[in-house]
Amino acid sequence: MTTPYTIVSGDTCYEIARRNGMTLDELYGLNPGLSQHVYDLQIGSTIQVRCASGQGQQTQQHFAPPASQPPQSHYAPPPAQPAQSHFTEPQAAPGQPEKIPEKNFFEQNGLKIAGGVLGAAAVLGVGAFAMHEWRETKKVANTQAPAFASYNTNHGPLTWVKVTGKKDPLPQNAVQLGRDTDGAPLYAGRAPYEGGWQVGKVRDSDFYFSYGGKEIAFEGGFEVLCGTAHGITVVPQVGTLNLASITNQPIDAGHESNGDRLYLAVCEHRGGMQVGKCGPRIAQGAAFGLDGKEHFSPQYRVVVIA
Repeated sequence: MTTPYTIVSGDTCYEIARRNGMTLDELYGLNPGLSQHVYDLQIGSTIQVRCASGQGQQTQQHFAPPASQPPQSHYAPPPAQPAQSHFTEPQAAPGQPEKIPEKNFFEQNGLKIAGGVLGAAAVLGVGAFAMHEWRETKKVANTQAPAFASYNTNHGPLTWVKVTGKKDPLPQNAVQLGRDTDGAPLYAGRAPYEGGWQVGKVRDSDFYFSYGGKEIAFEGGFEVLCGTAHGITVVPQVGTLNLASITNQPIDAGHESNGDRLYLAVCEHRGGMQVGKCGPRIAQGAAFGLDGKEHFSPQYRVVVIA
């Protein structure tokens, strides 16, 4: 037996399924196509949820920040400031992302490209850490490469795939995680920078990330997350990422030069959903780049394996 459920601000597939005693697969089965965008539920629209015999619609309980924060769905990010373990860069022109000199990403990392695109799993292998260790706040042992190149999900693998940049088209199975302030789709990207692997957003085959108080426009090759949207979901967080509170494995996407690990995050900002990074040592919440600056959002959603 099913019953209608009306989407309100702050809802995610993960939370709706949990509150109604369902698995994500059961929710997706009742609502085909629901998970094409893992967080992008339309406020006011109606979906179907499972209902126990004799019960009506489940009571809607929505994620709320601690009492010390305003009980609203949108937060103004605090003033831009360097995140932990970041380096200071020369200032860019106001409102413009900092551009860094183009480097041959593939030659620099000893990689060869066959047919223009090469799956990251074929080069870097599966992660440097055992799967259970994501719950522990550890530094990456080998800072020359990310901890994970691919992830196994119940709906197929997710893989970081290399693209050359320079307006080359993205792989067709790149997973859309966000939308920009003008509605343009955003994807998850990462690339080596200043001794670490920075995590951010891909728009129109260009990669941007926040670093040292600024938004960096990376002009070399990068990696984009590819696979199926059914393989991931998002979990609400406030402030510093709390790995112990998460049931599902988060997408361990990159790291700082000192080994501090960075995880994928999405956060609402100015009518869009920005793609950025979070971590157990980033006290301000999720960090993302926009309009040439690094922004922080205390309320965000960490991307996890479904």
